[in-house]
Amino acid sequence: MDFATLSLSLFLPACFALNMAPGPNNLLSVSNSTRYGYRTACVAGIGRLLAFAGMIALASAGLAVVLQTSELLFYG
Repeated sequence: MDFATLSLSLFLPACFALNMAPGPNNLLSVSNSTRYGYRTACVAGIGRLLAFAGMIALASAGLAVVLQTSELLFYG
């Protein structure tokens, strides 16, 4: 397993673990649930997860580019 694959396999679970930590995203979910009900909160939560997955894909693509272009620095 090369370094880029290893770093991406560690990056993705770390991002999803950070998404589950208490913060504005979870506060919005609780707020939507109390105001609009469980079903609306679930639909909004799915939308937030899809947006987060897109951000993760863009960030991991950028990380892969950085690792590939600076191979000498990381494999030095």
